[in-house]
Amino acid sequence: MLLPEGKHMLETYDPQWQSKWDRAYQMMRQLEVRERSGLTTDEEQRLDKLRRLLPVIFDARHRTANEYIRFQLSLALKEADRLDIRAWLPTLPDSAGIDEARAAVAEVIAYIEATKHRREMLALCHRADSQVEPVRPLPSITQRIRWALLRFRLGRAGRSRRTQNLVVPMPGITET
Repeated sequence: MLLPEGKHMLETYDPQWQSKWDRAYQMMRQLEVRERSGLTTDEEQRLDKLRRLLPVIFDARHRTANEYIRFQLSLALKEADRLDIRAWLPTLPDSAGIDEARAAVAEVIAYIEATKHRREMLALCHRADSQVEPVRPLPSITQRIRWALLRFRLGRAGRSRRTQNLVVPMPGITET
């Protein structure tokens, strides 16, 4: 299928992605069935390589950056709508590459995750506030207790002034 005039095709696009996906998926399934009985180290490495390769092959199905964004954000935007989060579907220029598309997807997903986290923290704080018992008022201080506190503070200040004026002789140090 040809793109309209002026549209830029992603550098990762592969028109044969479906046949590559089918072949890699079939090989991975065969190795996973044999994995239960034990694989050699070479087969384990091939299985790991296939598991990392499948998302790359799948991403090769998208021809334009906006098509890639629409597909990648479809589930995230549905969840955002369900949670009443106002997320957006970014649109990039036709000349955008895969890196710009991935950055736009990451930005929207990060915003959704941050909003969910913020709401969870607000809910936790609200629950914590509602479970705290009210603080008792301080006991009333009588005039007698106030006078004792004042005398103690003044006495402590007087004692500290008296100790500052004391000169304690230190051995080996002479005053001039």
